[in-house]
Amino acid sequence: MTHKPDISRRDFIKSVTVFIGSLIGAGIGLPSIFYLLSPSLEKTEDDSFVDLGSLEKYPIGIPTRFEFTRTKVNGWERTATNYGLFVLHESESEVRVFSDICTHLGCRVTWHPDQGH
Repeated sequence: MTHKPDISRRDFIKSVTVFIGSLIGAGIGLPSIFYLLSPSLEKTEDDSFVDLGSLEKYPIGIPTRFEFTRTKVNGWERTATNYGLFVLHESESEVRVFSDICTHLGCRVTWHPDQGH
């Protein structure tokens, strides 16, 4: 009595090919999908505060320029923007910080100590 196989040779090769192809597709596809979606899943840092350092750096009554750079990452794009401030140390307990951007035309403002403005 001969025993007939349940699966033909052709069906076995098809099944093995589909299985190996699925493993290769998952091995390449899943990391690729994670790579494409990972920038949108990252948490952004709160950079609304800037440390100006010690108040001893700023003389009382004289506006002192403070510059800093913020780097923003949007997906794969990295943008660095320079900002400037004027720190006015008015007294031992009072400090005022001003933007160096003119509200009229948006140009940069400079301090002229000889003219006092």
